[in-house]
Amino acid sequence: MSYKLNKTDGSLLVELVDGRLDTTSADINLIGKNYQGFGESINENFIKMLENFSNTTAPSKPIKGQLWYDSAEGRLKIYDGVTFRSTDSTIFASSQPSELIEGDIWIDGSKDQLFFWNGVETILVGPSYTKNQLPTGDFVETIRDTTGQNKVVTKRYINGSLVGIESKAAFTPFPAIPGFTNIEIGFNISASFADYSWHGKADFAEKLIGTGGQTYGFDEFIRTSVAGGTPQSITTQLYINTTDGIVVGSNGNFQIRNNGTVTLLKNLKQDADLTINLKDVTGEYEALYFDADQKGVGFFNSSPGSDVVIGTNAPGQEKNLVVTGDLTVLGDTVALEVQTLVVEDKQIELGRKDDSTHIDYALADDSGLVVRVDDGDDIRWTWRSATENWTSSHGIDLENKLDSYFIGSSNVLSLDTLGASVVNSSLTSVGQLESLAVGSSSQIHKITISEDTIYSTTALNITSTGDVTFNNQVIKQVATPIDLTDVANKGYVDNSLENITIVSGIDVTGLGSTYATGTYNDGTCDDVLIVNIAALLTEISPPTGIRNGTVAKLHAVYYQASTDPIDVDSNIIKTLQPVDSAGVQNVNVLGDIAINDPTATVNLTVSRLIITIEIASGIWQPTTGTIAASAV
Repeated sequence: MSYKLNKTDGSLLVELVDGRLDTTSADINLIGKNYQGFGESINENFIKMLENFSNTTAPSKPIKGQLWYDSAEGRLKIYDGVTFRSTDSTIFASSQPSELIEGDIWIDGSKDQLFFWNGVETILVGPSYTKNQLPTGDFVETIRDTTGQNKVVTKRYINGSLVGIESKAAFTPFPAIPGFTNIEIGFNISASFADYSWHGKADFAEKLIGTGGQTYGFDEFIRTSVAGGTPQSITTQLYINTTDGIVVGSNGNFQIRNNGTVTLLKNLKQDADLTINLKDVTGEYEALYFDADQKGVGFFNSSPGSDVVIGTNAPGQEKNLVVTGDLTVLGDTVALEVQTLVVEDKQIELGRKDDSTHIDYALADDSGLVVRVDDGDDIRWTWRSATENWTSSHGIDLENKLDSYFIGSSNVLSLDTLGASVVNSSLTSVGQLESLAVGSSSQIHKITISEDTIYSTTALNITSTGDVTFNNQVIKQVATPIDLTDVANKGYVDNSLENITIVSGIDVTGLGSTYATGTYNDGTCDDVLIVNIAALLTEISPPTGIRNGTVAKLHAVYYQASTDPIDVDSNIIKTLQPVDSAGVQNVNVLGDIAINDPTATVNLTVSRLIITIEIASGIWQPTTGTIAASAV
């Protein structure tokens, strides 16, 4: 009987067959019942577990939780179901391990830096520099001075070189530190780096040092301002012997220069405007204004925007522009914001170029007049080359009711009438009409459409290549049809169906006791047969919806035997059998029946009748039934 070997969590590892040695399910041998030579396998299993499968390569069939001593790295590792992980959370490797878990520590052997894994990324613990970068940054140290006192300082290294020492006290270090004879209060720069400088702003400086090493005191310069007083000035002529001219401003934005042929007045500050001010008896005013951002110029106007503006709209400050010669504008638009436009010429020419030539015909498209409005619904009167017509964006109203629209000297439309020359139309729809008369001008109108009536003085023909649909509505007042293709009305159909006799064949054998001819309830025929026929018709053809007076004629047949095919006394032989019953002995019962002549036949006579019944009071009435003989 085989063993089912389960792991600690209850899951099945293997079903171990008796007498077999399983070497594939785990890294130890699993021994089946009655396996010979089991002693060697058991002892080897103990050895493997004692040494934790010590080897340079990992076990090939590990299970979760199994230990392995990696003899190549000298580390004990545990299998987590995916890979063998070191039991020591500190890993020394030249590249980042792939199996890190949260909290693991990795020492980068290639950089001599310590990292820890936070579950998302590695975080540098220190040092901040790699071993190739050499010590870089601030280091706190305690050094002695020549009196034997300890001093705490901060040393700054860059790429292994000591570039500065910061101290809160002045002293002489002992033993001596190369580059630092004495340590002063503050930051001391090593003499080995003579060009080491601070780049940036400083609140205080005792002296200025020139490029040649010269030093200058503050009293050797003209100050631009004096606190509580006026700016300093010079009393001699200022002569600038260079084409660089005068530069004003901390950034040199305003310049006056001369290059020998041209005098330049520059304002180089971005988007900064320039004004030229004058003064009259009322005071200083802006005579000329240059807008740098909008690139506009204002004459007696400080808000020109992007235009060249003369004067302002303020009363009394308007300025006129007088041009004694021709005025040519090469731009794209001329805007005249005036109340009155006076043009001496009686024609306004469009499409004329500045060289007095004209534009091509094709370029005349969309030319004309446009009135701009706030809501965007501009009013246009424009030429369309595609249609070769003047086009108006809005309606055209003739104020004089007697005026008309003309085409080629022909009046085509007046206030209430189309012109006589309008004989054709391509209308796709017509608004509400009180009436419509159709016919030639030489005849009385043949068709008139008025409200809900179509009237024709002659026969009216409706021709369609498809179906004519009346939307499930009733067509009324249709005359009695004459021809085969005429439409029939309901009365005509009902009357025609009423005169149709329902004809059917039926077997009435057994529906009555006699089949004599005659009329119902006069003693000449079997009334039961008539009643059964009426009930049968009610089932076959329910009278609902059939008009009174509708007649049904039935061709009826019934069958009768002319001879008795079975003679009980001569043709049927019965045998009795005595039995005991309830204490009575020798009681005769039927034991068997035999037919003397099995070829005997039955001779039937077929009779035929014509039975007539009609509907009265909404039902098939037996009282209207008659039976007539029919030929056999």
